[in-house]
Amino acid sequence: MLHCAAISNTGHCEENPKLSDAVNVRGTANVAKACRENGSRMVFMSSDQIYTGADSLEPNREGEEHRPQNVYGKDKKRAENAMLTCMKDGIALRLSWMYDYPTENRVGSSNLLANILKAAKEGASLSFPVNDYRGITYVWEVVKNMEKAMELPGGIYNFGSENRMNAYDTAVMFAGAAAGNGGLIKKDMERFAASPRNLAMNTEKIRGQGILFSDTAEGLKLCLEEYGKIGN
Repeated sequence: MLHCAAISNTGHCEENPKLSDAVNVRGTANVAKACRENGSRMVFMSSDQIYTGADSLEPNREGEEHRPQNVYGKDKKRAENAMLTCMKDGIALRLSWMYDYPTENRVGSSNLLANILKAAKEGASLSFPVNDYRGITYVWEVVKNMEKAMELPGGIYNFGSENRMNAYDTAVMFAGAAAGNGGLIKKDMERFAASPRNLAMNTEKIRGQGILFSDTAEGLKLCLEEYGKIGN
């Protein structure tokens, strides 16, 4: 059973912590109990927001101590614990921010590539912090790897693209490759300056299970190729 339901807007969770607890924590615990009673395996979609308290710029590993700083990250960690307490063979996949190429007649959530293409079309600019680090994952790589994920041993896995670039450099790369204009990305030197944020994931554990992801740069190239934007 794939459990994808969540209130994933981090700002909304900060403003409504009781609702986040009800949906993201207790909801997950209830799904785990139902899976146990029915003899089903559970694959839970967790988040890289668990790493918001990282005190190093090295990519985060699953087995390290984590102290998430926002409500959403804390509740995702509590949800993981609730599931694994209920069922030892449960699987928690820590997902990164994901994106797809925007197409007409399809409603999608806000994502990096869509935001950049929209800004380019409108002649606008976007700002990204230089003190923020995280992987950005092409969503279809997650989808294509999900069947294999259902066969994993129980536990927690980073499930997405590795990326050593900061958010500003990542956005410049996306804007240059997808919109031909890396200049529409502006530097934000202030956000996270006092304490750089690092959500980047180490994927050694999932690679050891034979599940591979492109890094963020390779994933973008794959996305653009699959949508016929390059390589024609």
